[in-house]
Amino acid sequence: MFTSRRAFIAQSAAITAGAPFLSRRPASAEDERFVAAADRQTYASGRFLVLLGGNVAALATNMDGGGMMATATQELEPGYFQTKHLTGLKFADVTLTLDWGFSPLFASWLQAAFAKGNQKRDVTIVLADYDMKQVSELDCLQCSIDEIIFPACDGSSKEAGFLKVKFQPSDTRETSMGSGKSYAASAPATKAWQASNFRLTIPGVDCSHISKIEAFTWKSSAGWPSLILSVPWLYSPDFLTWLKKPAGKNGTLDLLGPDMQSTVRRFTLTGLNVASIAPPLAKSGSQDLGKVSLSLGNLADR
Repeated sequence: MFTSRRAFIAQSAAITAGAPFLSRRPASAEDERFVAAADRQTYASGRFLVLLGGNVAALATNMDGGGMMATATQELEPGYFQTKHLTGLKFADVTLTLDWGFSPLFASWLQAAFAKGNQKRDVTIVLADYDMKQVSELDCLQCSIDEIIFPACDGSSKEAGFLKVKFQPSDTRETSMGSGKSYAASAPATKAWQASNFRLTIPGVDCSHISKIEAFTWKSSAGWPSLILSVPWLYSPDFLTWLKKPAGKNGTLDLLGPDMQSTVRRFTLTGLNVASIAPPLAKSGSQDLGKVSLSLGNLADR
C-alpha cells in the first residue's frame, strides 16, 4: 500500500515508463512541482470568482482542468542503473462554466478572442464559500482563449443555460490557501438564464417561430460555425427567399428573463447568410420542423 498520494504518483510515473531499476537521485524541482500539483484538491463544483487584473470579472458554477502533465524520461547512469525524471511540463486547459453576469472587462477579453486578436491575460480563480469568502485561489498565468461554447436555445427546455470558456494557461500556481478574504462587496450580481427564453431578430425575416438554435462553439483555430435553426416548415418562406437571393444581414440574439421581455444578455450577429435549408423528413403537419443553417461572420456582446 502506498503511504501517500505523493508516493503513489511518483512511483506510478516510474512504473508507467517501464524502468527496471530506480536510482536514489533526488527529485528535481520540476518533479516536485508536478507531484505537488497532483496533490491539490480538485473542486468540480461550487462558487468560483474569476478575477482579471485583480478585479472580479465573472462568476462560475463549475471549473475543470488546470492540472499539469509531464512525460517520464529515463537516463542510463554508470553501473547500468536507469533513473527516471519528468520532462515536458504542460498545463491542461481550464474550462469555466459561467453565468451571464460577467463584467465588461471579461466581455472585452471574449471580444478580443472573437476578433482573432486573442489577448493573453492572467486569470485568478477563487473558490469561495456562500458568504463569498475565499477558500483557495488558483493563479493561471498568460491564458489564451481556445474555445467559447454557447448553449442551445430550446423552447422546450426547462434547464438553465450557461456559457463555457476554455483557455490554455502557460503556468498555474496555487496561492493564499484559506485566507478567508471576503469578495462580497465586489462580486457581480448573478444572472441566471433558462434555455427556453430567447429571441432571434433578423430584419426582413420572420424569426418568431424558431423553436431551437443548436449549441455552437467558437474555436480559435476555426472561427465561427454555422447556426442551426429549427423552423416550422409553414414559416420557412422568408428563409427560402433569402437562400435564393443571398444577401448579408445582421441581427440580434437576446437571452430573455422569465417575463420574456427583460434581457439577460444581448449578442449582435453580423455577416449572416443562409447556407442551406433541409425540409422535414416527413410532411404531416404545419409544425414539421425544417433545419436552416446560417453562416455567421461574427458575434459581439452588446
